[in-house]
Amino acid sequence: MKLNGASTIQQVVLEGCNGVWAREHYLPFLANKAAEGSIKLLAVDVEREVKLSGANVASSWRSAASRGNAVFINKRENESYHDVMSAADLVLVVTPDRYHCSIARSWLSRLTEGGAICIEKPLDATVEAAAALERSLAEAGMTAPVYSFDHYLARIYPFLTKCSSYMHEIGTFAGIRCRILESHRIPPERASTLDTGAIPDLFCHVLALVCGLFSQDTACTPASLQTIRLEKVAGARFAGSPISGETFARLEFTAGGGIGVVSDVGYCVGEIQEKHMVLTGARGSIELDFAEDVFSVLDSDGQQVEKGQLLPNHVERFLDDVLSRNGPPLLLPGVIGFDAALDILTMLDTARSKVIPVPEYRCGDSPERILERL
Repeated sequence: MKLNGASTIQQVVLEGCNGVWAREHYLPFLANKAAEGSIKLLAVDVEREVKLSGANVASSWRSAASRGNAVFINKRENESYHDVMSAADLVLVVTPDRYHCSIARSWLSRLTEGGAICIEKPLDATVEAAAALERSLAEAGMTAPVYSFDHYLARIYPFLTKCSSYMHEIGTFAGIRCRILESHRIPPERASTLDTGAIPDLFCHVLALVCGLFSQDTACTPASLQTIRLEKVAGARFAGSPISGETFARLEFTAGGGIGVVSDVGYCVGEIQEKHMVLTGARGSIELDFAEDVFSVLDSDGQQVEKGQLLPNHVERFLDDVLSRNGPPLLLPGVIGFDAALDILTMLDTARSKVIPVPEYRCGDSPERILERL
């Protein structure tokens, strides 16, 4: 990718192309771009063939492949797969967390000038792996070619652009409640990906959202993260869970100079999914609804006084922006710089260390019922 404005065809790598998230959001967009001829796409996974979700994606892939603009590589059978695209403009890492930083390190020497590596949240499964990548960046003299992308932070971008005016409407800021709760069980095919638990997978979104709220711009910055102080952590697992980590966690912390935050994250909790954040003030509240991608400003009586739309198609919007915009990826909605992403990973590691042997709960129990066991 030529972020300085060069118009040559861009060399794009999608690591982890067969994952559910990649198949739903990344691969359809990128296959279409490859079919148009604006990119050359190297799709990488550990399986024998690329998985294409739907006839339209399959058609785009066939068209691109026939012109040499789309190639699938099974990295288990081809250890030197990097040579298929020896120079990459953009590397997108959408693999299980524990491979993120090692994959990023493997592409550093192959990045073109102005190229970038963008990693799906969180930065990695371990701080040690991220520290190894940090050392590799320093040794290569690279300042900021590696970024993380958080799709919840991307979604609230329209709200963040006018956050101060919305906050003024609800008066003195008092607190935040955030819930990212899935009602379904963890499917067996995601067990290895989610084995480290709900905190790395879901609490990272909460940290990015809160960081964005208290930042002086629309990004998540190290300065904002430094205001976060973890107070309490409790975790539990649903009976019969296929993973060893916690599947539910309540995390309480302060941010932005002492504002209290209560966060519930998890799987197999409640009868319906709950994905929202509520900001409470002296004269009202603001609710960000991630299920419907809307936000509402409410008065003290709970009556809606203003409504707005969160960013739809946030992953596709990010991909379009990162491929077409002149300028650094850090300016794009949802993109987090390496230093801030490493800070978030360190906080996740600290939070996980506070989870003692966890009790079990029945799948479908409410957060309140689960907390009674804690």
